[in-house]
Amino acid sequence: SISAVQMALGVDFSGGTDWTAPSVQWFAWDNPAEDTWNPTEETVTATGEQFTIFIKGFHPQADQGGKTVIDNVSVTDLGPE
Repeated sequence: SISAVQMALGVDFSGGTDWTAPSVQWFAWDNPAEDTWNPTEETVTATGEQFTIFIKGFHPQADQGGKTVIDNVSVTDLGPE
């Protein structure tokens, strides 16, 4: 599309399901390049038994075209600190 997609990874440490909740901490995507696979990675510390991961893409301009594809999401337990 004409405008680049702005991607972000969100984590709700309370396990909530509302991506607009103030409890969601958002991280900008590491690499905003267009037309290629762009991995991102965040290291976070869980505060409870569960948390929720959100991924959002936003077009700052209302134009046609483009697509966003998500593949291979994983969570790794790094053990106690």
